[in-house]
Amino acid sequence: MDEHESDIAWLLEYLQLKLGEHASAFTAKDLAYVGEFVLGGVPHQYWSYPNLGTPMWVTIKTHAGMQSIALTEMAPPARRVG
Repeated sequence: MDEHESDIAWLLEYLQLKLGEHASAFTAKDLAYVGEFVLGGVPHQYWSYPNLGTPMWVTIKTHAGMQSIALTEMAPPARRVG
């Protein structure tokens, strides 16, 4: 099992919920893992997804043992973790 497989399923479900029909055709191949970055002391995994116009990302933030997903137009920082 790919280390990101369960994350990808979760992200696709989230994108369909937030973006509706626009995201209904997305598949795992449409998501590209960009890397993990620390923002404000909190690890964020960045993924890019297809979007008309501006680049967009969906992130998985891990804080205090909990994970949350968010959409963002903020590009990942230049420095990756590790």
